[in-house]
Amino acid sequence: PAAATQAPAQPGTQPAKQEWVDRAEYDLFDSIQREQDPSARLAKLDEWKQKYPNTQFLPQRRQLYLATYQGLRKPAEVFGIAGEILANDPNNLQALSALSIYVYQLNPPQPAQLDLAQKGSTHLAGNIESIFSADKKPEQVSTSDWDKSKKEVHALAQQTVGWVAMVRKENDKAE
Repeated sequence: PAAATQAPAQPGTQPAKQEWVDRAEYDLFDSIQREQDPSARLAKLDEWKQKYPNTQFLPQRRQLYLATYQGLRKPAEVFGIAGEILANDPNNLQALSALSIYVYQLNPPQPAQLDLAQKGSTHLAGNIESIFSADKKPEQVSTSDWDKSKKEVHALAQQTVGWVAMVRKENDKAE
């Protein structure tokens, strides 16, 4: 029988009831959560993806991939997984922020990556109030830190929109 669990929820949402395919899937997930070495974590994530391609925990797996690729400093992979996350969750703060941060590390950035960075950063800057609304603040983060992060992320998103325009030699937009 499959084990049932409450999925980790985004702040401000009710967790959905999800079930592991079997105990082995849960054990693999648990070992990924505890793994400190990003290379070993990536190998375990790939194993989970291969053995359980249709897991009910796909959003959580994508978030783990995002964090792992960031830890491994793999900007192209960060962009790929961030795009997958945003296709299903267009206000995902971690994925939107990753686009604004990692576009500068692409050498050279590809047109599709520039498109995604511009789209994500424009969305982030334009929706900063709802993305950083009080009901989405993680409990462990103070209100002053949340507000400070909002200002920093907003500035980064605006900077990224201008930088992408500059790279594309769209000087009027860059200003």
